[in-house]
Amino acid sequence: MKAKIPLLVTALGATACFISLLYADEASTKADKLATKFPQWAEAQKLKGDAATGKAFFESHTVNNNFTCISCHSFNPDDTFKLDGDKLIRSGNPIFGAAQRTNIKNEGSSFAALGGNICVLHFMRGKEPGLSAQELANLNAFLKSGGGADHATAKNLDYPKMKRTVPEKLTGGDAERGQKIATEQYCIACHTVEGKKYLHFQGGRKLRGGTVPVSKLKGLALRIRNPDFKENDEMPGHDDLRMPEKDLLDILAWLTEK
Repeated sequence: MKAKIPLLVTALGATACFISLLYADEASTKADKLATKFPQWAEAQKLKGDAATGKAFFESHTVNNNFTCISCHSFNPDDTFKLDGDKLIRSGNPIFGAAQRTNIKNEGSSFAALGGNICVLHFMRGKEPGLSAQELANLNAFLKSGGGADHATAKNLDYPKMKRTVPEKLTGGDAERGQKIATEQYCIACHTVEGKKYLHFQGGRKLRGGTVPVSKLKGLALRIRNPDFKENDEMPGHDDLRMPEKDLLDILAWLTEK
């Protein structure tokens, strides 16, 4: 029996090795869904990305409209999913820890820069395939300079389950508070509000209170929420977490004709 033990161990070892190789091969051949959509990513991964250039891209680069990445997304160490670190509440979720996520855009991808490339194509009106390999490498380097796995924004987001509810009753809000939060937290990111200049760019019309007929509140609420990304494809839309129902109703009250 003693003479057979080494043979048994060898056999078990060989089996374990075969199994590990089998699973390793399966993992290595499992394609990343976002990476297969953008062939320039293969080249981007071979390039040295520059975080400073990626930061400049994030903050100021435009494609076929005035949108920049920072118009909709915050990259701030004080970010939470509810409130941006600069106290704004943009329509897009903050992404300081996005490079730590493993399910970008519900594609089973861990490549945050490719998630950004989707925004470039959709919201910034870019042409396929979007960013160049070097631009992707730079943006990737910048995003990786953000928060670690313990950061509040490092968790995966399940976009299909994120609610963008439009309440049945759209009146009864506090107009005074609505103007305050529109000017200090929400609309001011991309709109001039009551003469106060936008922070990032002028997206859409300038906003003033008392200018929207009650009959148009439903359409406006749909544009603000953008529940199916069809009512207002220029803005991702505020989900229920980032814009509670009270805030929505207060903003609508401020905008409603008296």
